[in-house]
Amino acid sequence: MPPVIAILLAAALAAQALPAPAATEGWEVLLTDQSGETRIDRATVQRDGDVIRVTTYTALAGRRPDGYVAAAARVAIDCARQIYAFERIAIYNDAGSLGERTPDGGPRYAPVSSQEIPRRLYALLCPGAVQ
Repeated sequence: MPPVIAILLAAALAAQALPAPAATEGWEVLLTDQSGETRIDRATVQRDGDVIRVTTYTALAGRRPDGYVAAAARVAIDCARQIYAFERIAIYNDAGSLGERTPDGGPRYAPVSSQEIPRRLYALLCPGAVQ
Protein backbone atom coordinates (compact mmCIF):
# COMPACT_ATOMS: atom_id res chain seq x y z
CA MET A 1 0.00 0.00 0.00
CA PRO A 2 1.44 3.42 -0.91
CA PRO A 3 2.36 5.51 2.18
CA VAL A 4 -0.14 8.28 1.36
CA ILE A 5 -3.02 5.81 1.22
CA ALA A 6 -1.91 4.20 4.49
CA ILE A 7 -1.82 7.61 6.19
CA LEU A 8 -5.28 8.53 4.88
CA LEU A 9 -6.68 5.16 5.94
CA ALA A 10 -5.20 5.54 9.45
CA ALA A 11 -6.63 9.07 9.73
CA ALA A 12 -10.07 7.87 8.64
CA LEU A 13 -10.04 5.05 11.19
CA ALA A 14 -8.88 7.38 13.96
CA ALA A 15 -11.70 9.81 13.16
CA GLN A 16 -14.23 7.01 13.65
CA ALA A 17 -12.73 5.71 16.88
CA LEU A 18 -14.92 5.74 19.95
CA PRO A 19 -13.81 7.84 22.93
CA ALA A 20 -11.49 6.83 25.70
CA PRO A 21 -12.88 7.29 29.23
CA ALA A 22 -11.01 10.54 29.94
CA ALA A 23 -12.41 12.11 26.77
CA THR A 24 -15.99 12.22 28.08
CA GLU A 25 -15.71 15.14 30.51
CA GLY A 26 -18.32 17.72 29.64
CA TRP A 27 -20.62 15.20 27.99
CA GLU A 28 -24.30 15.34 28.90
CA VAL A 29 -25.54 12.80 31.46
CA LEU A 30 -28.33 10.76 29.89
CA LEU A 31 -28.97 8.19 32.62
CA THR A 32 -27.64 7.23 36.03
CA ASP A 33 -28.87 3.98 37.55
CA GLN A 34 -27.63 0.89 39.41
CA SER A 35 -25.59 -0.27 36.40
CA GLY A 36 -23.66 2.99 35.99
CA GLU A 37 -23.76 6.39 34.32
CA THR A 38 -24.35 6.91 30.59
CA ARG A 39 -23.39 10.15 28.84
CA ILE A 40 -23.81 11.43 25.31
CA ASP A 41 -21.74 13.81 23.24
CA ARG A 42 -24.09 16.15 21.40
CA ALA A 43 -21.23 17.07 19.05
CA THR A 44 -21.41 13.52 17.63
CA VAL A 45 -25.09 13.69 16.68
CA GLN A 46 -25.56 13.06 12.97
CA ARG A 47 -28.91 13.17 11.20
CA ASP A 48 -29.62 11.35 7.96
CA GLY A 49 -33.32 11.58 7.22
CA ASP A 50 -35.16 9.69 9.96
CA VAL A 51 -31.96 8.10 11.29
CA ILE A 52 -29.95 9.77 14.04
CA ARG A 53 -26.53 8.53 15.17
CA VAL A 54 -24.88 9.49 18.46
CA THR A 55 -21.94 8.34 20.58
CA THR A 56 -22.61 7.21 24.15
CA TYR A 57 -20.24 6.36 26.97
CA THR A 58 -21.20 4.27 30.00
CA ALA A 59 -19.05 4.12 33.14
CA LEU A 60 -20.11 0.88 34.79
CA ALA A 61 -20.89 0.83 38.50
CA GLY A 62 -18.80 -1.57 40.55
CA ARG A 63 -16.36 -4.11 39.20
CA ARG A 64 -17.57 -6.73 36.76
CA PRO A 65 -16.06 -10.23 36.84
CA ASP A 66 -14.79 -9.79 33.26
CA GLY A 67 -12.83 -6.65 34.26
CA TYR A 68 -14.84 -4.22 32.13
CA VAL A 69 -15.18 -0.75 33.64
CA ALA A 70 -16.72 1.17 30.73
CA ALA A 71 -18.19 0.94 27.25
CA ALA A 72 -18.58 3.42 24.42
CA ALA A 73 -21.04 2.88 21.59
CA ARG A 74 -22.18 4.42 18.35
CA VAL A 75 -25.98 4.15 18.42
CA ALA A 76 -28.31 4.53 15.43
CA ILE A 77 -31.94 5.44 16.07
CA ASP A 78 -34.55 5.31 13.32
CA CYS A 79 -37.01 7.89 14.62
CA ALA A 80 -39.81 7.03 12.18
CA ARG A 81 -39.68 3.29 12.89
CA GLN A 82 -38.84 3.72 16.62
CA ILE A 83 -35.97 1.23 16.48
CA TYR A 84 -32.30 1.40 17.45
CA ALA A 85 -29.05 -0.55 17.02
CA PHE A 86 -25.53 -0.44 18.41
CA GLU A 87 -23.35 0.05 15.32
CA ARG A 88 -19.94 0.03 17.02
CA ILE A 89 -18.91 -0.86 20.55
CA ALA A 90 -15.66 -0.30 22.46
CA ILE A 91 -15.05 -2.01 25.81
CA TYR A 92 -12.57 -0.70 28.40
CA ASN A 93 -10.81 -2.14 31.44
CA ASP A 94 -8.49 -0.32 33.85
CA ALA A 95 -5.59 -0.58 31.40
CA GLY A 96 -7.52 0.97 28.50
CA SER A 97 -9.39 -0.25 25.45
CA LEU A 98 -9.97 -3.95 24.97
CA GLY A 99 -10.88 -3.28 21.37
CA GLU A 100 -13.57 -1.82 19.23
CA ARG A 101 -15.90 -3.84 17.08
CA THR A 102 -19.09 -4.03 15.12
CA PRO A 103 -21.60 -6.41 16.72
CA ASP A 104 -21.41 -9.95 15.31
CA GLY A 105 -23.65 -10.22 12.28
CA GLY A 106 -23.88 -6.43 12.00
CA PRO A 107 -26.18 -4.06 13.87
CA ARG A 108 -29.33 -5.67 15.28
CA TYR A 109 -32.32 -3.38 15.46
CA ALA A 110 -34.77 -3.53 18.36
CA PRO A 111 -37.66 -1.33 19.52
CA VAL A 112 -36.48 1.79 21.36
CA SER A 113 -38.92 0.87 24.11
CA SER A 114 -36.96 -2.32 24.89
CA GLN A 115 -34.24 -0.58 26.97
CA GLU A 116 -33.97 2.63 28.98
CA ILE A 117 -30.96 4.13 27.16
CA PRO A 118 -32.47 3.98 23.64
CA ARG A 119 -35.82 5.11 25.03
CA ARG A 120 -34.16 8.22 26.47
CA LEU A 121 -32.10 8.83 23.32
CA TYR A 122 -35.27 8.61 21.24
CA ALA A 123 -37.11 11.08 23.50
CA LEU A 124 -34.15 13.48 23.51
CA LEU A 125 -33.10 13.40 19.85
CA CYS A 126 -36.11 12.49 17.73
CA PRO A 127 -38.32 15.46 16.79
CA GLY A 128 -41.90 14.97 17.99
CA ALA A 129 -40.98 11.75 19.78
CA VAL A 130 -44.05 9.89 21.06
CA GLN A 131 -43.91 6.51 22.77
